[in-house]
Amino acid sequence: MKSNAAERASQGVRIRLYETSSLPEIQKLLAAAPSGRGKVTFQLELDDGEEAEFELPGSWQLSEAVKANLRNIGSGLDVAEA
Repeated sequence: MKSNAAERASQGVRIRLYETSSLPEIQKLLAAAPSGRGKVTFQLELDDGEEAEFELPGSWQLSEAVKANLRNIGSGLDVAEA
């Protein structure tokens, strides 16, 4: 039986990206996170008002600390449980 912490770490995140300046910091955080079962999905608003969504290849242990660090990157993104 999984612990609550392990179950939460296996949940993915959905990152709504408003500006690309956050991407290097997101990449750095994910590179430091161990592999696991959590998926990362990006949502982007395109110039014509349409939205695009894509899932990054791979999966990570998305602990509460990793999720908090993603949320604390700053303006230009929203991070939600997926």
